[in-house]
Amino acid sequence: MTDEDRPRLAAALTALADVLGGTVTKQGHALYFDALSDLEWPAIQVACRRAVRECRFLPKPAELRNLAAGLPVEGLPARVEDEDRTERA
Repeated sequence: MTDEDRPRLAAALTALADVLGGTVTKQGHALYFDALSDLEWPAIQVACRRAVRECRFLPKPAELRNLAAGLPVEGLPARVEDEDRTERA
């Protein structure tokens, strides 16, 4: 990302916080930007779209990095059947 992407990232984080709960302060926006600055903006967009579909809570920067890389969300079952088995145990 470039400095020009800062406002877009701030808007995306605010939207994620609205949907998934939580808040991100201006200082938080700066930390997220620093942690994600080596990624291209399209990868961040993919991560945010996945977060809305796959996360239960506002993801931390490391979780957004994993989502951008196509990795599964840590702590969530890979399939719905796995979640059903976990609840029955």
